[in-house]
Amino acid sequence: MEDKNIVSWTSMVSGYTQNGCFRDALMVFLEMCRGGVKLNQFGYGSTLRACTSLRYLETGFQIQGCIQKSRYVENLFVQSALIDFHSKCGKMEDACSVFERMTKRDLVSWNAIIGGYAVQGYSEDSFRVFCSLIREGEHPDCFTLGSVLKALAGGSFLVKVSQVHALTIQLGYGSCNSLSGSLINAYGKCGSIENSFKLYMSMSEKDIIACTALISGYAQESNHGRVALDVLKEMTRRQLHALIFKHQAYNDVAMGNALVDIHTGLTGEGWECFNDMVSKHGILPREEHIACLIDTFARGGWLEEAFHLICKMNVKPNASLWGSILGACNTYGNTRLGEVAAKHLFQVDPDNSANYVVLAGLYSATGAWDSAGNMRNFIEKRSLKKEPGHSLLQSTQSKFILLQPT
Repeated sequence: MEDKNIVSWTSMVSGYTQNGCFRDALMVFLEMCRGGVKLNQFGYGSTLRACTSLRYLETGFQIQGCIQKSRYVENLFVQSALIDFHSKCGKMEDACSVFERMTKRDLVSWNAIIGGYAVQGYSEDSFRVFCSLIREGEHPDCFTLGSVLKALAGGSFLVKVSQVHALTIQLGYGSCNSLSGSLINAYGKCGSIENSFKLYMSMSEKDIIACTALISGYAQESNHGRVALDVLKEMTRRQLHALIFKHQAYNDVAMGNALVDIHTGLTGEGWECFNDMVSKHGILPREEHIACLIDTFARGGWLEEAFHLICKMNVKPNASLWGSILGACNTYGNTRLGEVAAKHLFQVDPDNSANYVVLAGLYSATGAWDSAGNMRNFIEKRSLKKEPGHSLLQSTQSKFILLQPT
């Protein structure tokens, strides 16, 4: 083009960003700056999105400086992009600062700050801002509800998840499959696998997200291996694995969590599941899958098979993997492999006292009292202290009103 105007420049930046060519988008932005072309709100928004995706914090700060000097400093679209940029780059204080300075907010800006807190693991803050949104009369959409459910998953927030579930139905999103998957995940990670299963069974169309969420929930509970396998078989029967190229991550998680969950007397089924994953569904095993299979073997008492798999597979064992082997050796009284696992653990994680305690317990259980005594003396000499366990409790007496009747 001989005559390039702001519209053509912005179209190039937006096009590159929308198609995932984030570095190219930033190069076009740089050419615009060198050519003295001033961006509009859409150009700034697309450029910030590119910085967000690449996690280019310093570049994003420079763009924010340009915004401060422009007339778009109070533009809703640009401010929302700034909140999203700061929050996804881990700068929640900066994101909150931009949000608090806004004189006017729309649902996009609310979603950006709620989603940012959820992504960074600030569950309480995410829910607090969500409550503020409701009190100010805004109506959350499926993105808002999905973000707050992600924030509440994995803690002692069962009552709050139930309230958000009720609100989801009230707002007409009860049949939204993506939210159903988020609710199944939140219920499962809050320890209510029964509610997860009920919600799953009530779905008219069970997609791969919902199946994966349910299997993940069962993976956190014990003695649910058969149910997890049934759900996985249903995924296969419905040919949901055909979406592998579109949803690779979900298939990986589903297979991995199914392997995690089938350690209670179903070790053979775990091996069959792993083989089907490779031969039938064409999923190349990653480190997580192999680790799950080794853990399944170890829990099922197949200690030699688990050890040979570690040696055979091209995987660098981590502390979690050797910890599974050591724990299983303690359960089944295999001192030889227990010492091998412990030796690797002492190299990978030398300050974790639990590994020394487990090895001492293994020596005691097998009658090797001298070795057990030496290990306990070593623990005392190194002044190693075992991290105490703890539980998360939620009061059933206190009430929290999410929606105040009018």
